[in-house]
Amino acid sequence: MSTRLRLILLTLTLLATSAAAHGSALAVTGFQVTSGTSYTAAGTITFETSVGTAICSATLTGTMAPSWLPTALATTGAITGGSFVGCRGIATSVTLLGSSTPAGYGSFTGTLPNPTAINQTFLGLSFSLATPLGTCLYTGNQPATLNLTTGTAMSLWSGAYTLVRGLCPAAARVSGSLTVTPRIAVVVGDNDLARWTWLPSNSLDFGTRAPGSTTSGLLTFKNTSALQIFRLTGPGSLSDATNFSYDGARVILGLIIGPGDRLQIDASFAPPGGAPLDTPFFSDFTLRFRDGAAANYETVMLLRGRTTP
Repeated sequence: MSTRLRLILLTLTLLATSAAAHGSALAVTGFQVTSGTSYTAAGTITFETSVGTAICSATLTGTMAPSWLPTALATTGAITGGSFVGCRGIATSVTLLGSSTPAGYGSFTGTLPNPTAINQTFLGLSFSLATPLGTCLYTGNQPATLNLTTGTAMSLWSGAYTLVRGLCPAAARVSGSLTVTPRIAVVVGDNDLARWTWLPSNSLDFGTRAPGSTTSGLLTFKNTSALQIFRLTGPGSLSDATNFSYDGARVILGLIIGPGDRLQIDASFAPPGGAPLDTPFFSDFTLRFRDGAAANYETVMLLRGRTTP
């Protein structure tokens, strides 16, 4: 292979693997809620045990996540409150416990790009039942389906619950049919799997500084993805760690940066006392992270400064 051809291939490789102040990766199909991010669901809920059944009129309040990827147990929303009235059967009253119960994504029904339903599970839903046997506390995971054709119907499928406290039967089942207001609308489309930017957008310039002095600046790494989370896979690194430094306490292995979130990092420039005047200094600051699909990324921000002339 000729020297010229080797240089061309090397240049193409470097261009393909380097990351600038802005970055993005391939697209992936995800879900986004366009209306109904806060809702009320009202209807009938049934509690079944081996010694009898309780039926109550229920009103639940909940939220939908603005967006999520179709990965197992991605957060789709939460139940944030609820009340039960008119209970009949083995329970004279039912109380929803906990301030918020998250929902995890399970699957969709239908064919993309037009799914007809979202299947999710409310994780760790807990109820207290007042019964002739005393007060009994149950907790479990509640499967639920949101009908996207109407956007106003939610079905609670037979969820298995375990007795935590009380003299009631050891297991219970919960199911129900609820009407949701306002209408929940979910759209499906291609969303950037990973998109980010640095602020300042091109480089952090510390300006001219006297030899032996130290000055600080702020690096801001922003996750501009519509859906994707980032997880840092290690500390940052500097190509010149002698004259530049950064606050490593903020760049923590495993730190999660959600969509729209920012990681702010203090950085410093300290030219040595014996440095000649009007001398430029440069350093690459490299950040490494992984997205929810386990793809690895590396992005570089340029730091620069100069001694006073």
